Amino acid sequence: MDEARRDEEAEAEEIRARRAQRRRERRMIEEAALTAANDATRQEAARETARRAAEPEEPEAEEAPPAAAGALARAGAHAPTLRAGPAAFPPDLARAAREARMQEIRGELRRRRRLRALGMLLRFMIFVLIPTGAVAWYYYEKATDMYVSESAMIFKSGTSTAPGGIFGSFLGGAGSIQDSVALQEYILSRDILERLDRDHGWIAHFQDERIDEFHRLAADATVDEAHDYYAGGLIRPGKVKVSYDSAEGIIRLEVVGVTPEAAKRFSEAIISYGEELVNALNERSRNDGVEMARANVAAAREDLRDAQRKVAEVQEQLSIFSVESEAGALQTRIVTLEAEIDELLAEIARLETITSNPIDSRFTPLRTNLEVKTRQLRDLRVRLTGDGSAGGDRSMAQLSSELELARVDQATTQMMYSSALSTLETAIASAAEQSLYLETVVRPAAPQNASKPDRLANVALVFLVLFATYIIGLLTISLIREQAAI
Repeated sequence: MDEARRDEEAEAEEIRARRAQRRRERRMIEEAALTAANDATRQEAARETARRAAEPEEPEAEEAPPAAAGALARAGAHAPTLRAGPAAFPPDLARAAREARMQEIRGELRRRRRLRALGMLLRFMIFVLIPTGAVAWYYYEKATDMYVSESAMIFKSGTSTAPGGIFGSFLGGAGSIQDSVALQEYILSRDILERLDRDHGWIAHFQDERIDEFHRLAADATVDEAHDYYAGGLIRPGKVKVSYDSAEGIIRLEVVGVTPEAAKRFSEAIISYGEELVNALNERSRNDGVEMARANVAAAREDLRDAQRKVAEVQEQLSIFSVESEAGALQTRIVTLEAEIDELLAEIARLETITSNPIDSRFTPLRTNLEVKTRQLRDLRVRLTGDGSAGGDRSMAQLSSELELARVDQATTQMMYSSALSTLETAIASAAEQSLYLETVVRPAAPQNASKPDRLANVALVFLVLFATYIIGLLTISLIREQAAI
């Protein structure tokens, strides 16, 4: 802390000294200008006095004695602020002294400007030119050449129209951008890096000793460090670059390798991994809709079977195949019995008109037959409509109602089953239309010339950054000095 304080005090003292020096130089220049003005005034007054003098022998008052002239010549360089009267010093000698002093001041100012310019040039060389030259030497002499394999991909559907599945359409919809971003994230993910290293030795490839120290992956690098090296960051570009052109719907892929063959091999592997992802997600999306439709069909089929079993159970309970035909037969029998009963009643009435003996033997078979048929008629009516007693056998009407309800359920489940089948067919057709796959438009190829690192662009970038930093530093220091001098 004491040393820092002493440095600050020394710097403040130097600033104060410079400010005092500037004030002295400004005062000397102002005094020299004022003296020149006074001399011009005195010369004009002397000429006016000479013209008005009666005797031309009196110019001795304007001449300076030799002792005064010698003293002025000796002190002219050191005493520019002396104001000699017109009778004390000759104007020519005073002007010469002032000119000598001004020349000395100008020379000092030129010397300081040269020193300042040399200092700025030296600082510019130290902070800008030398670092830029070192970077240029490294890139052109030490940096390892690397090769870039370029390829292009697009999403394609199985139909001519734009698909609407998980990957959307590539006719400018928002889904296409999301799908391409998802594919980009997967290509730059850690999963891809691990698969590349497991299948093709990606990490060992970039840890080769032939690569220069700046561009080489450290031998003891962790997986996270390798992923940063793979995907890149703010300062160092990655070895894999993927971008999406929304205007054309093309995904562009650039893969870097130390050799052309390695760059091509890595690019082909990354494309195959991306195709696997697209196929897996596409299959999952397609199967979700189809499986749901199939589940609905299975449920509707079970409901239909239950309804059919219910109809069969009711028919077994009635011991008939058709309730309508059985009910019609009962009604026919009832009508027949009613007609026979009417005939018996008419016969009994006719006998009563013939004989008045109620115990006539001819009444007995007619009455017996009437009772039997009446009992049969009652049983048939009970069997058809029921007698309303609780706990009794169910009537034909009740069983017919149950059978009708069972048949309604059967018809409903049949419609649901038909609808489920239609939905399944639609889902299968939609899945076929929405099927997408990743098509490689530009296949990866082994490059002939190295394109990385971009030496000229990197050197120019370093120069611009250093130059901007240098200018900002100069402006900051100048502003600080100006504030301190106030």
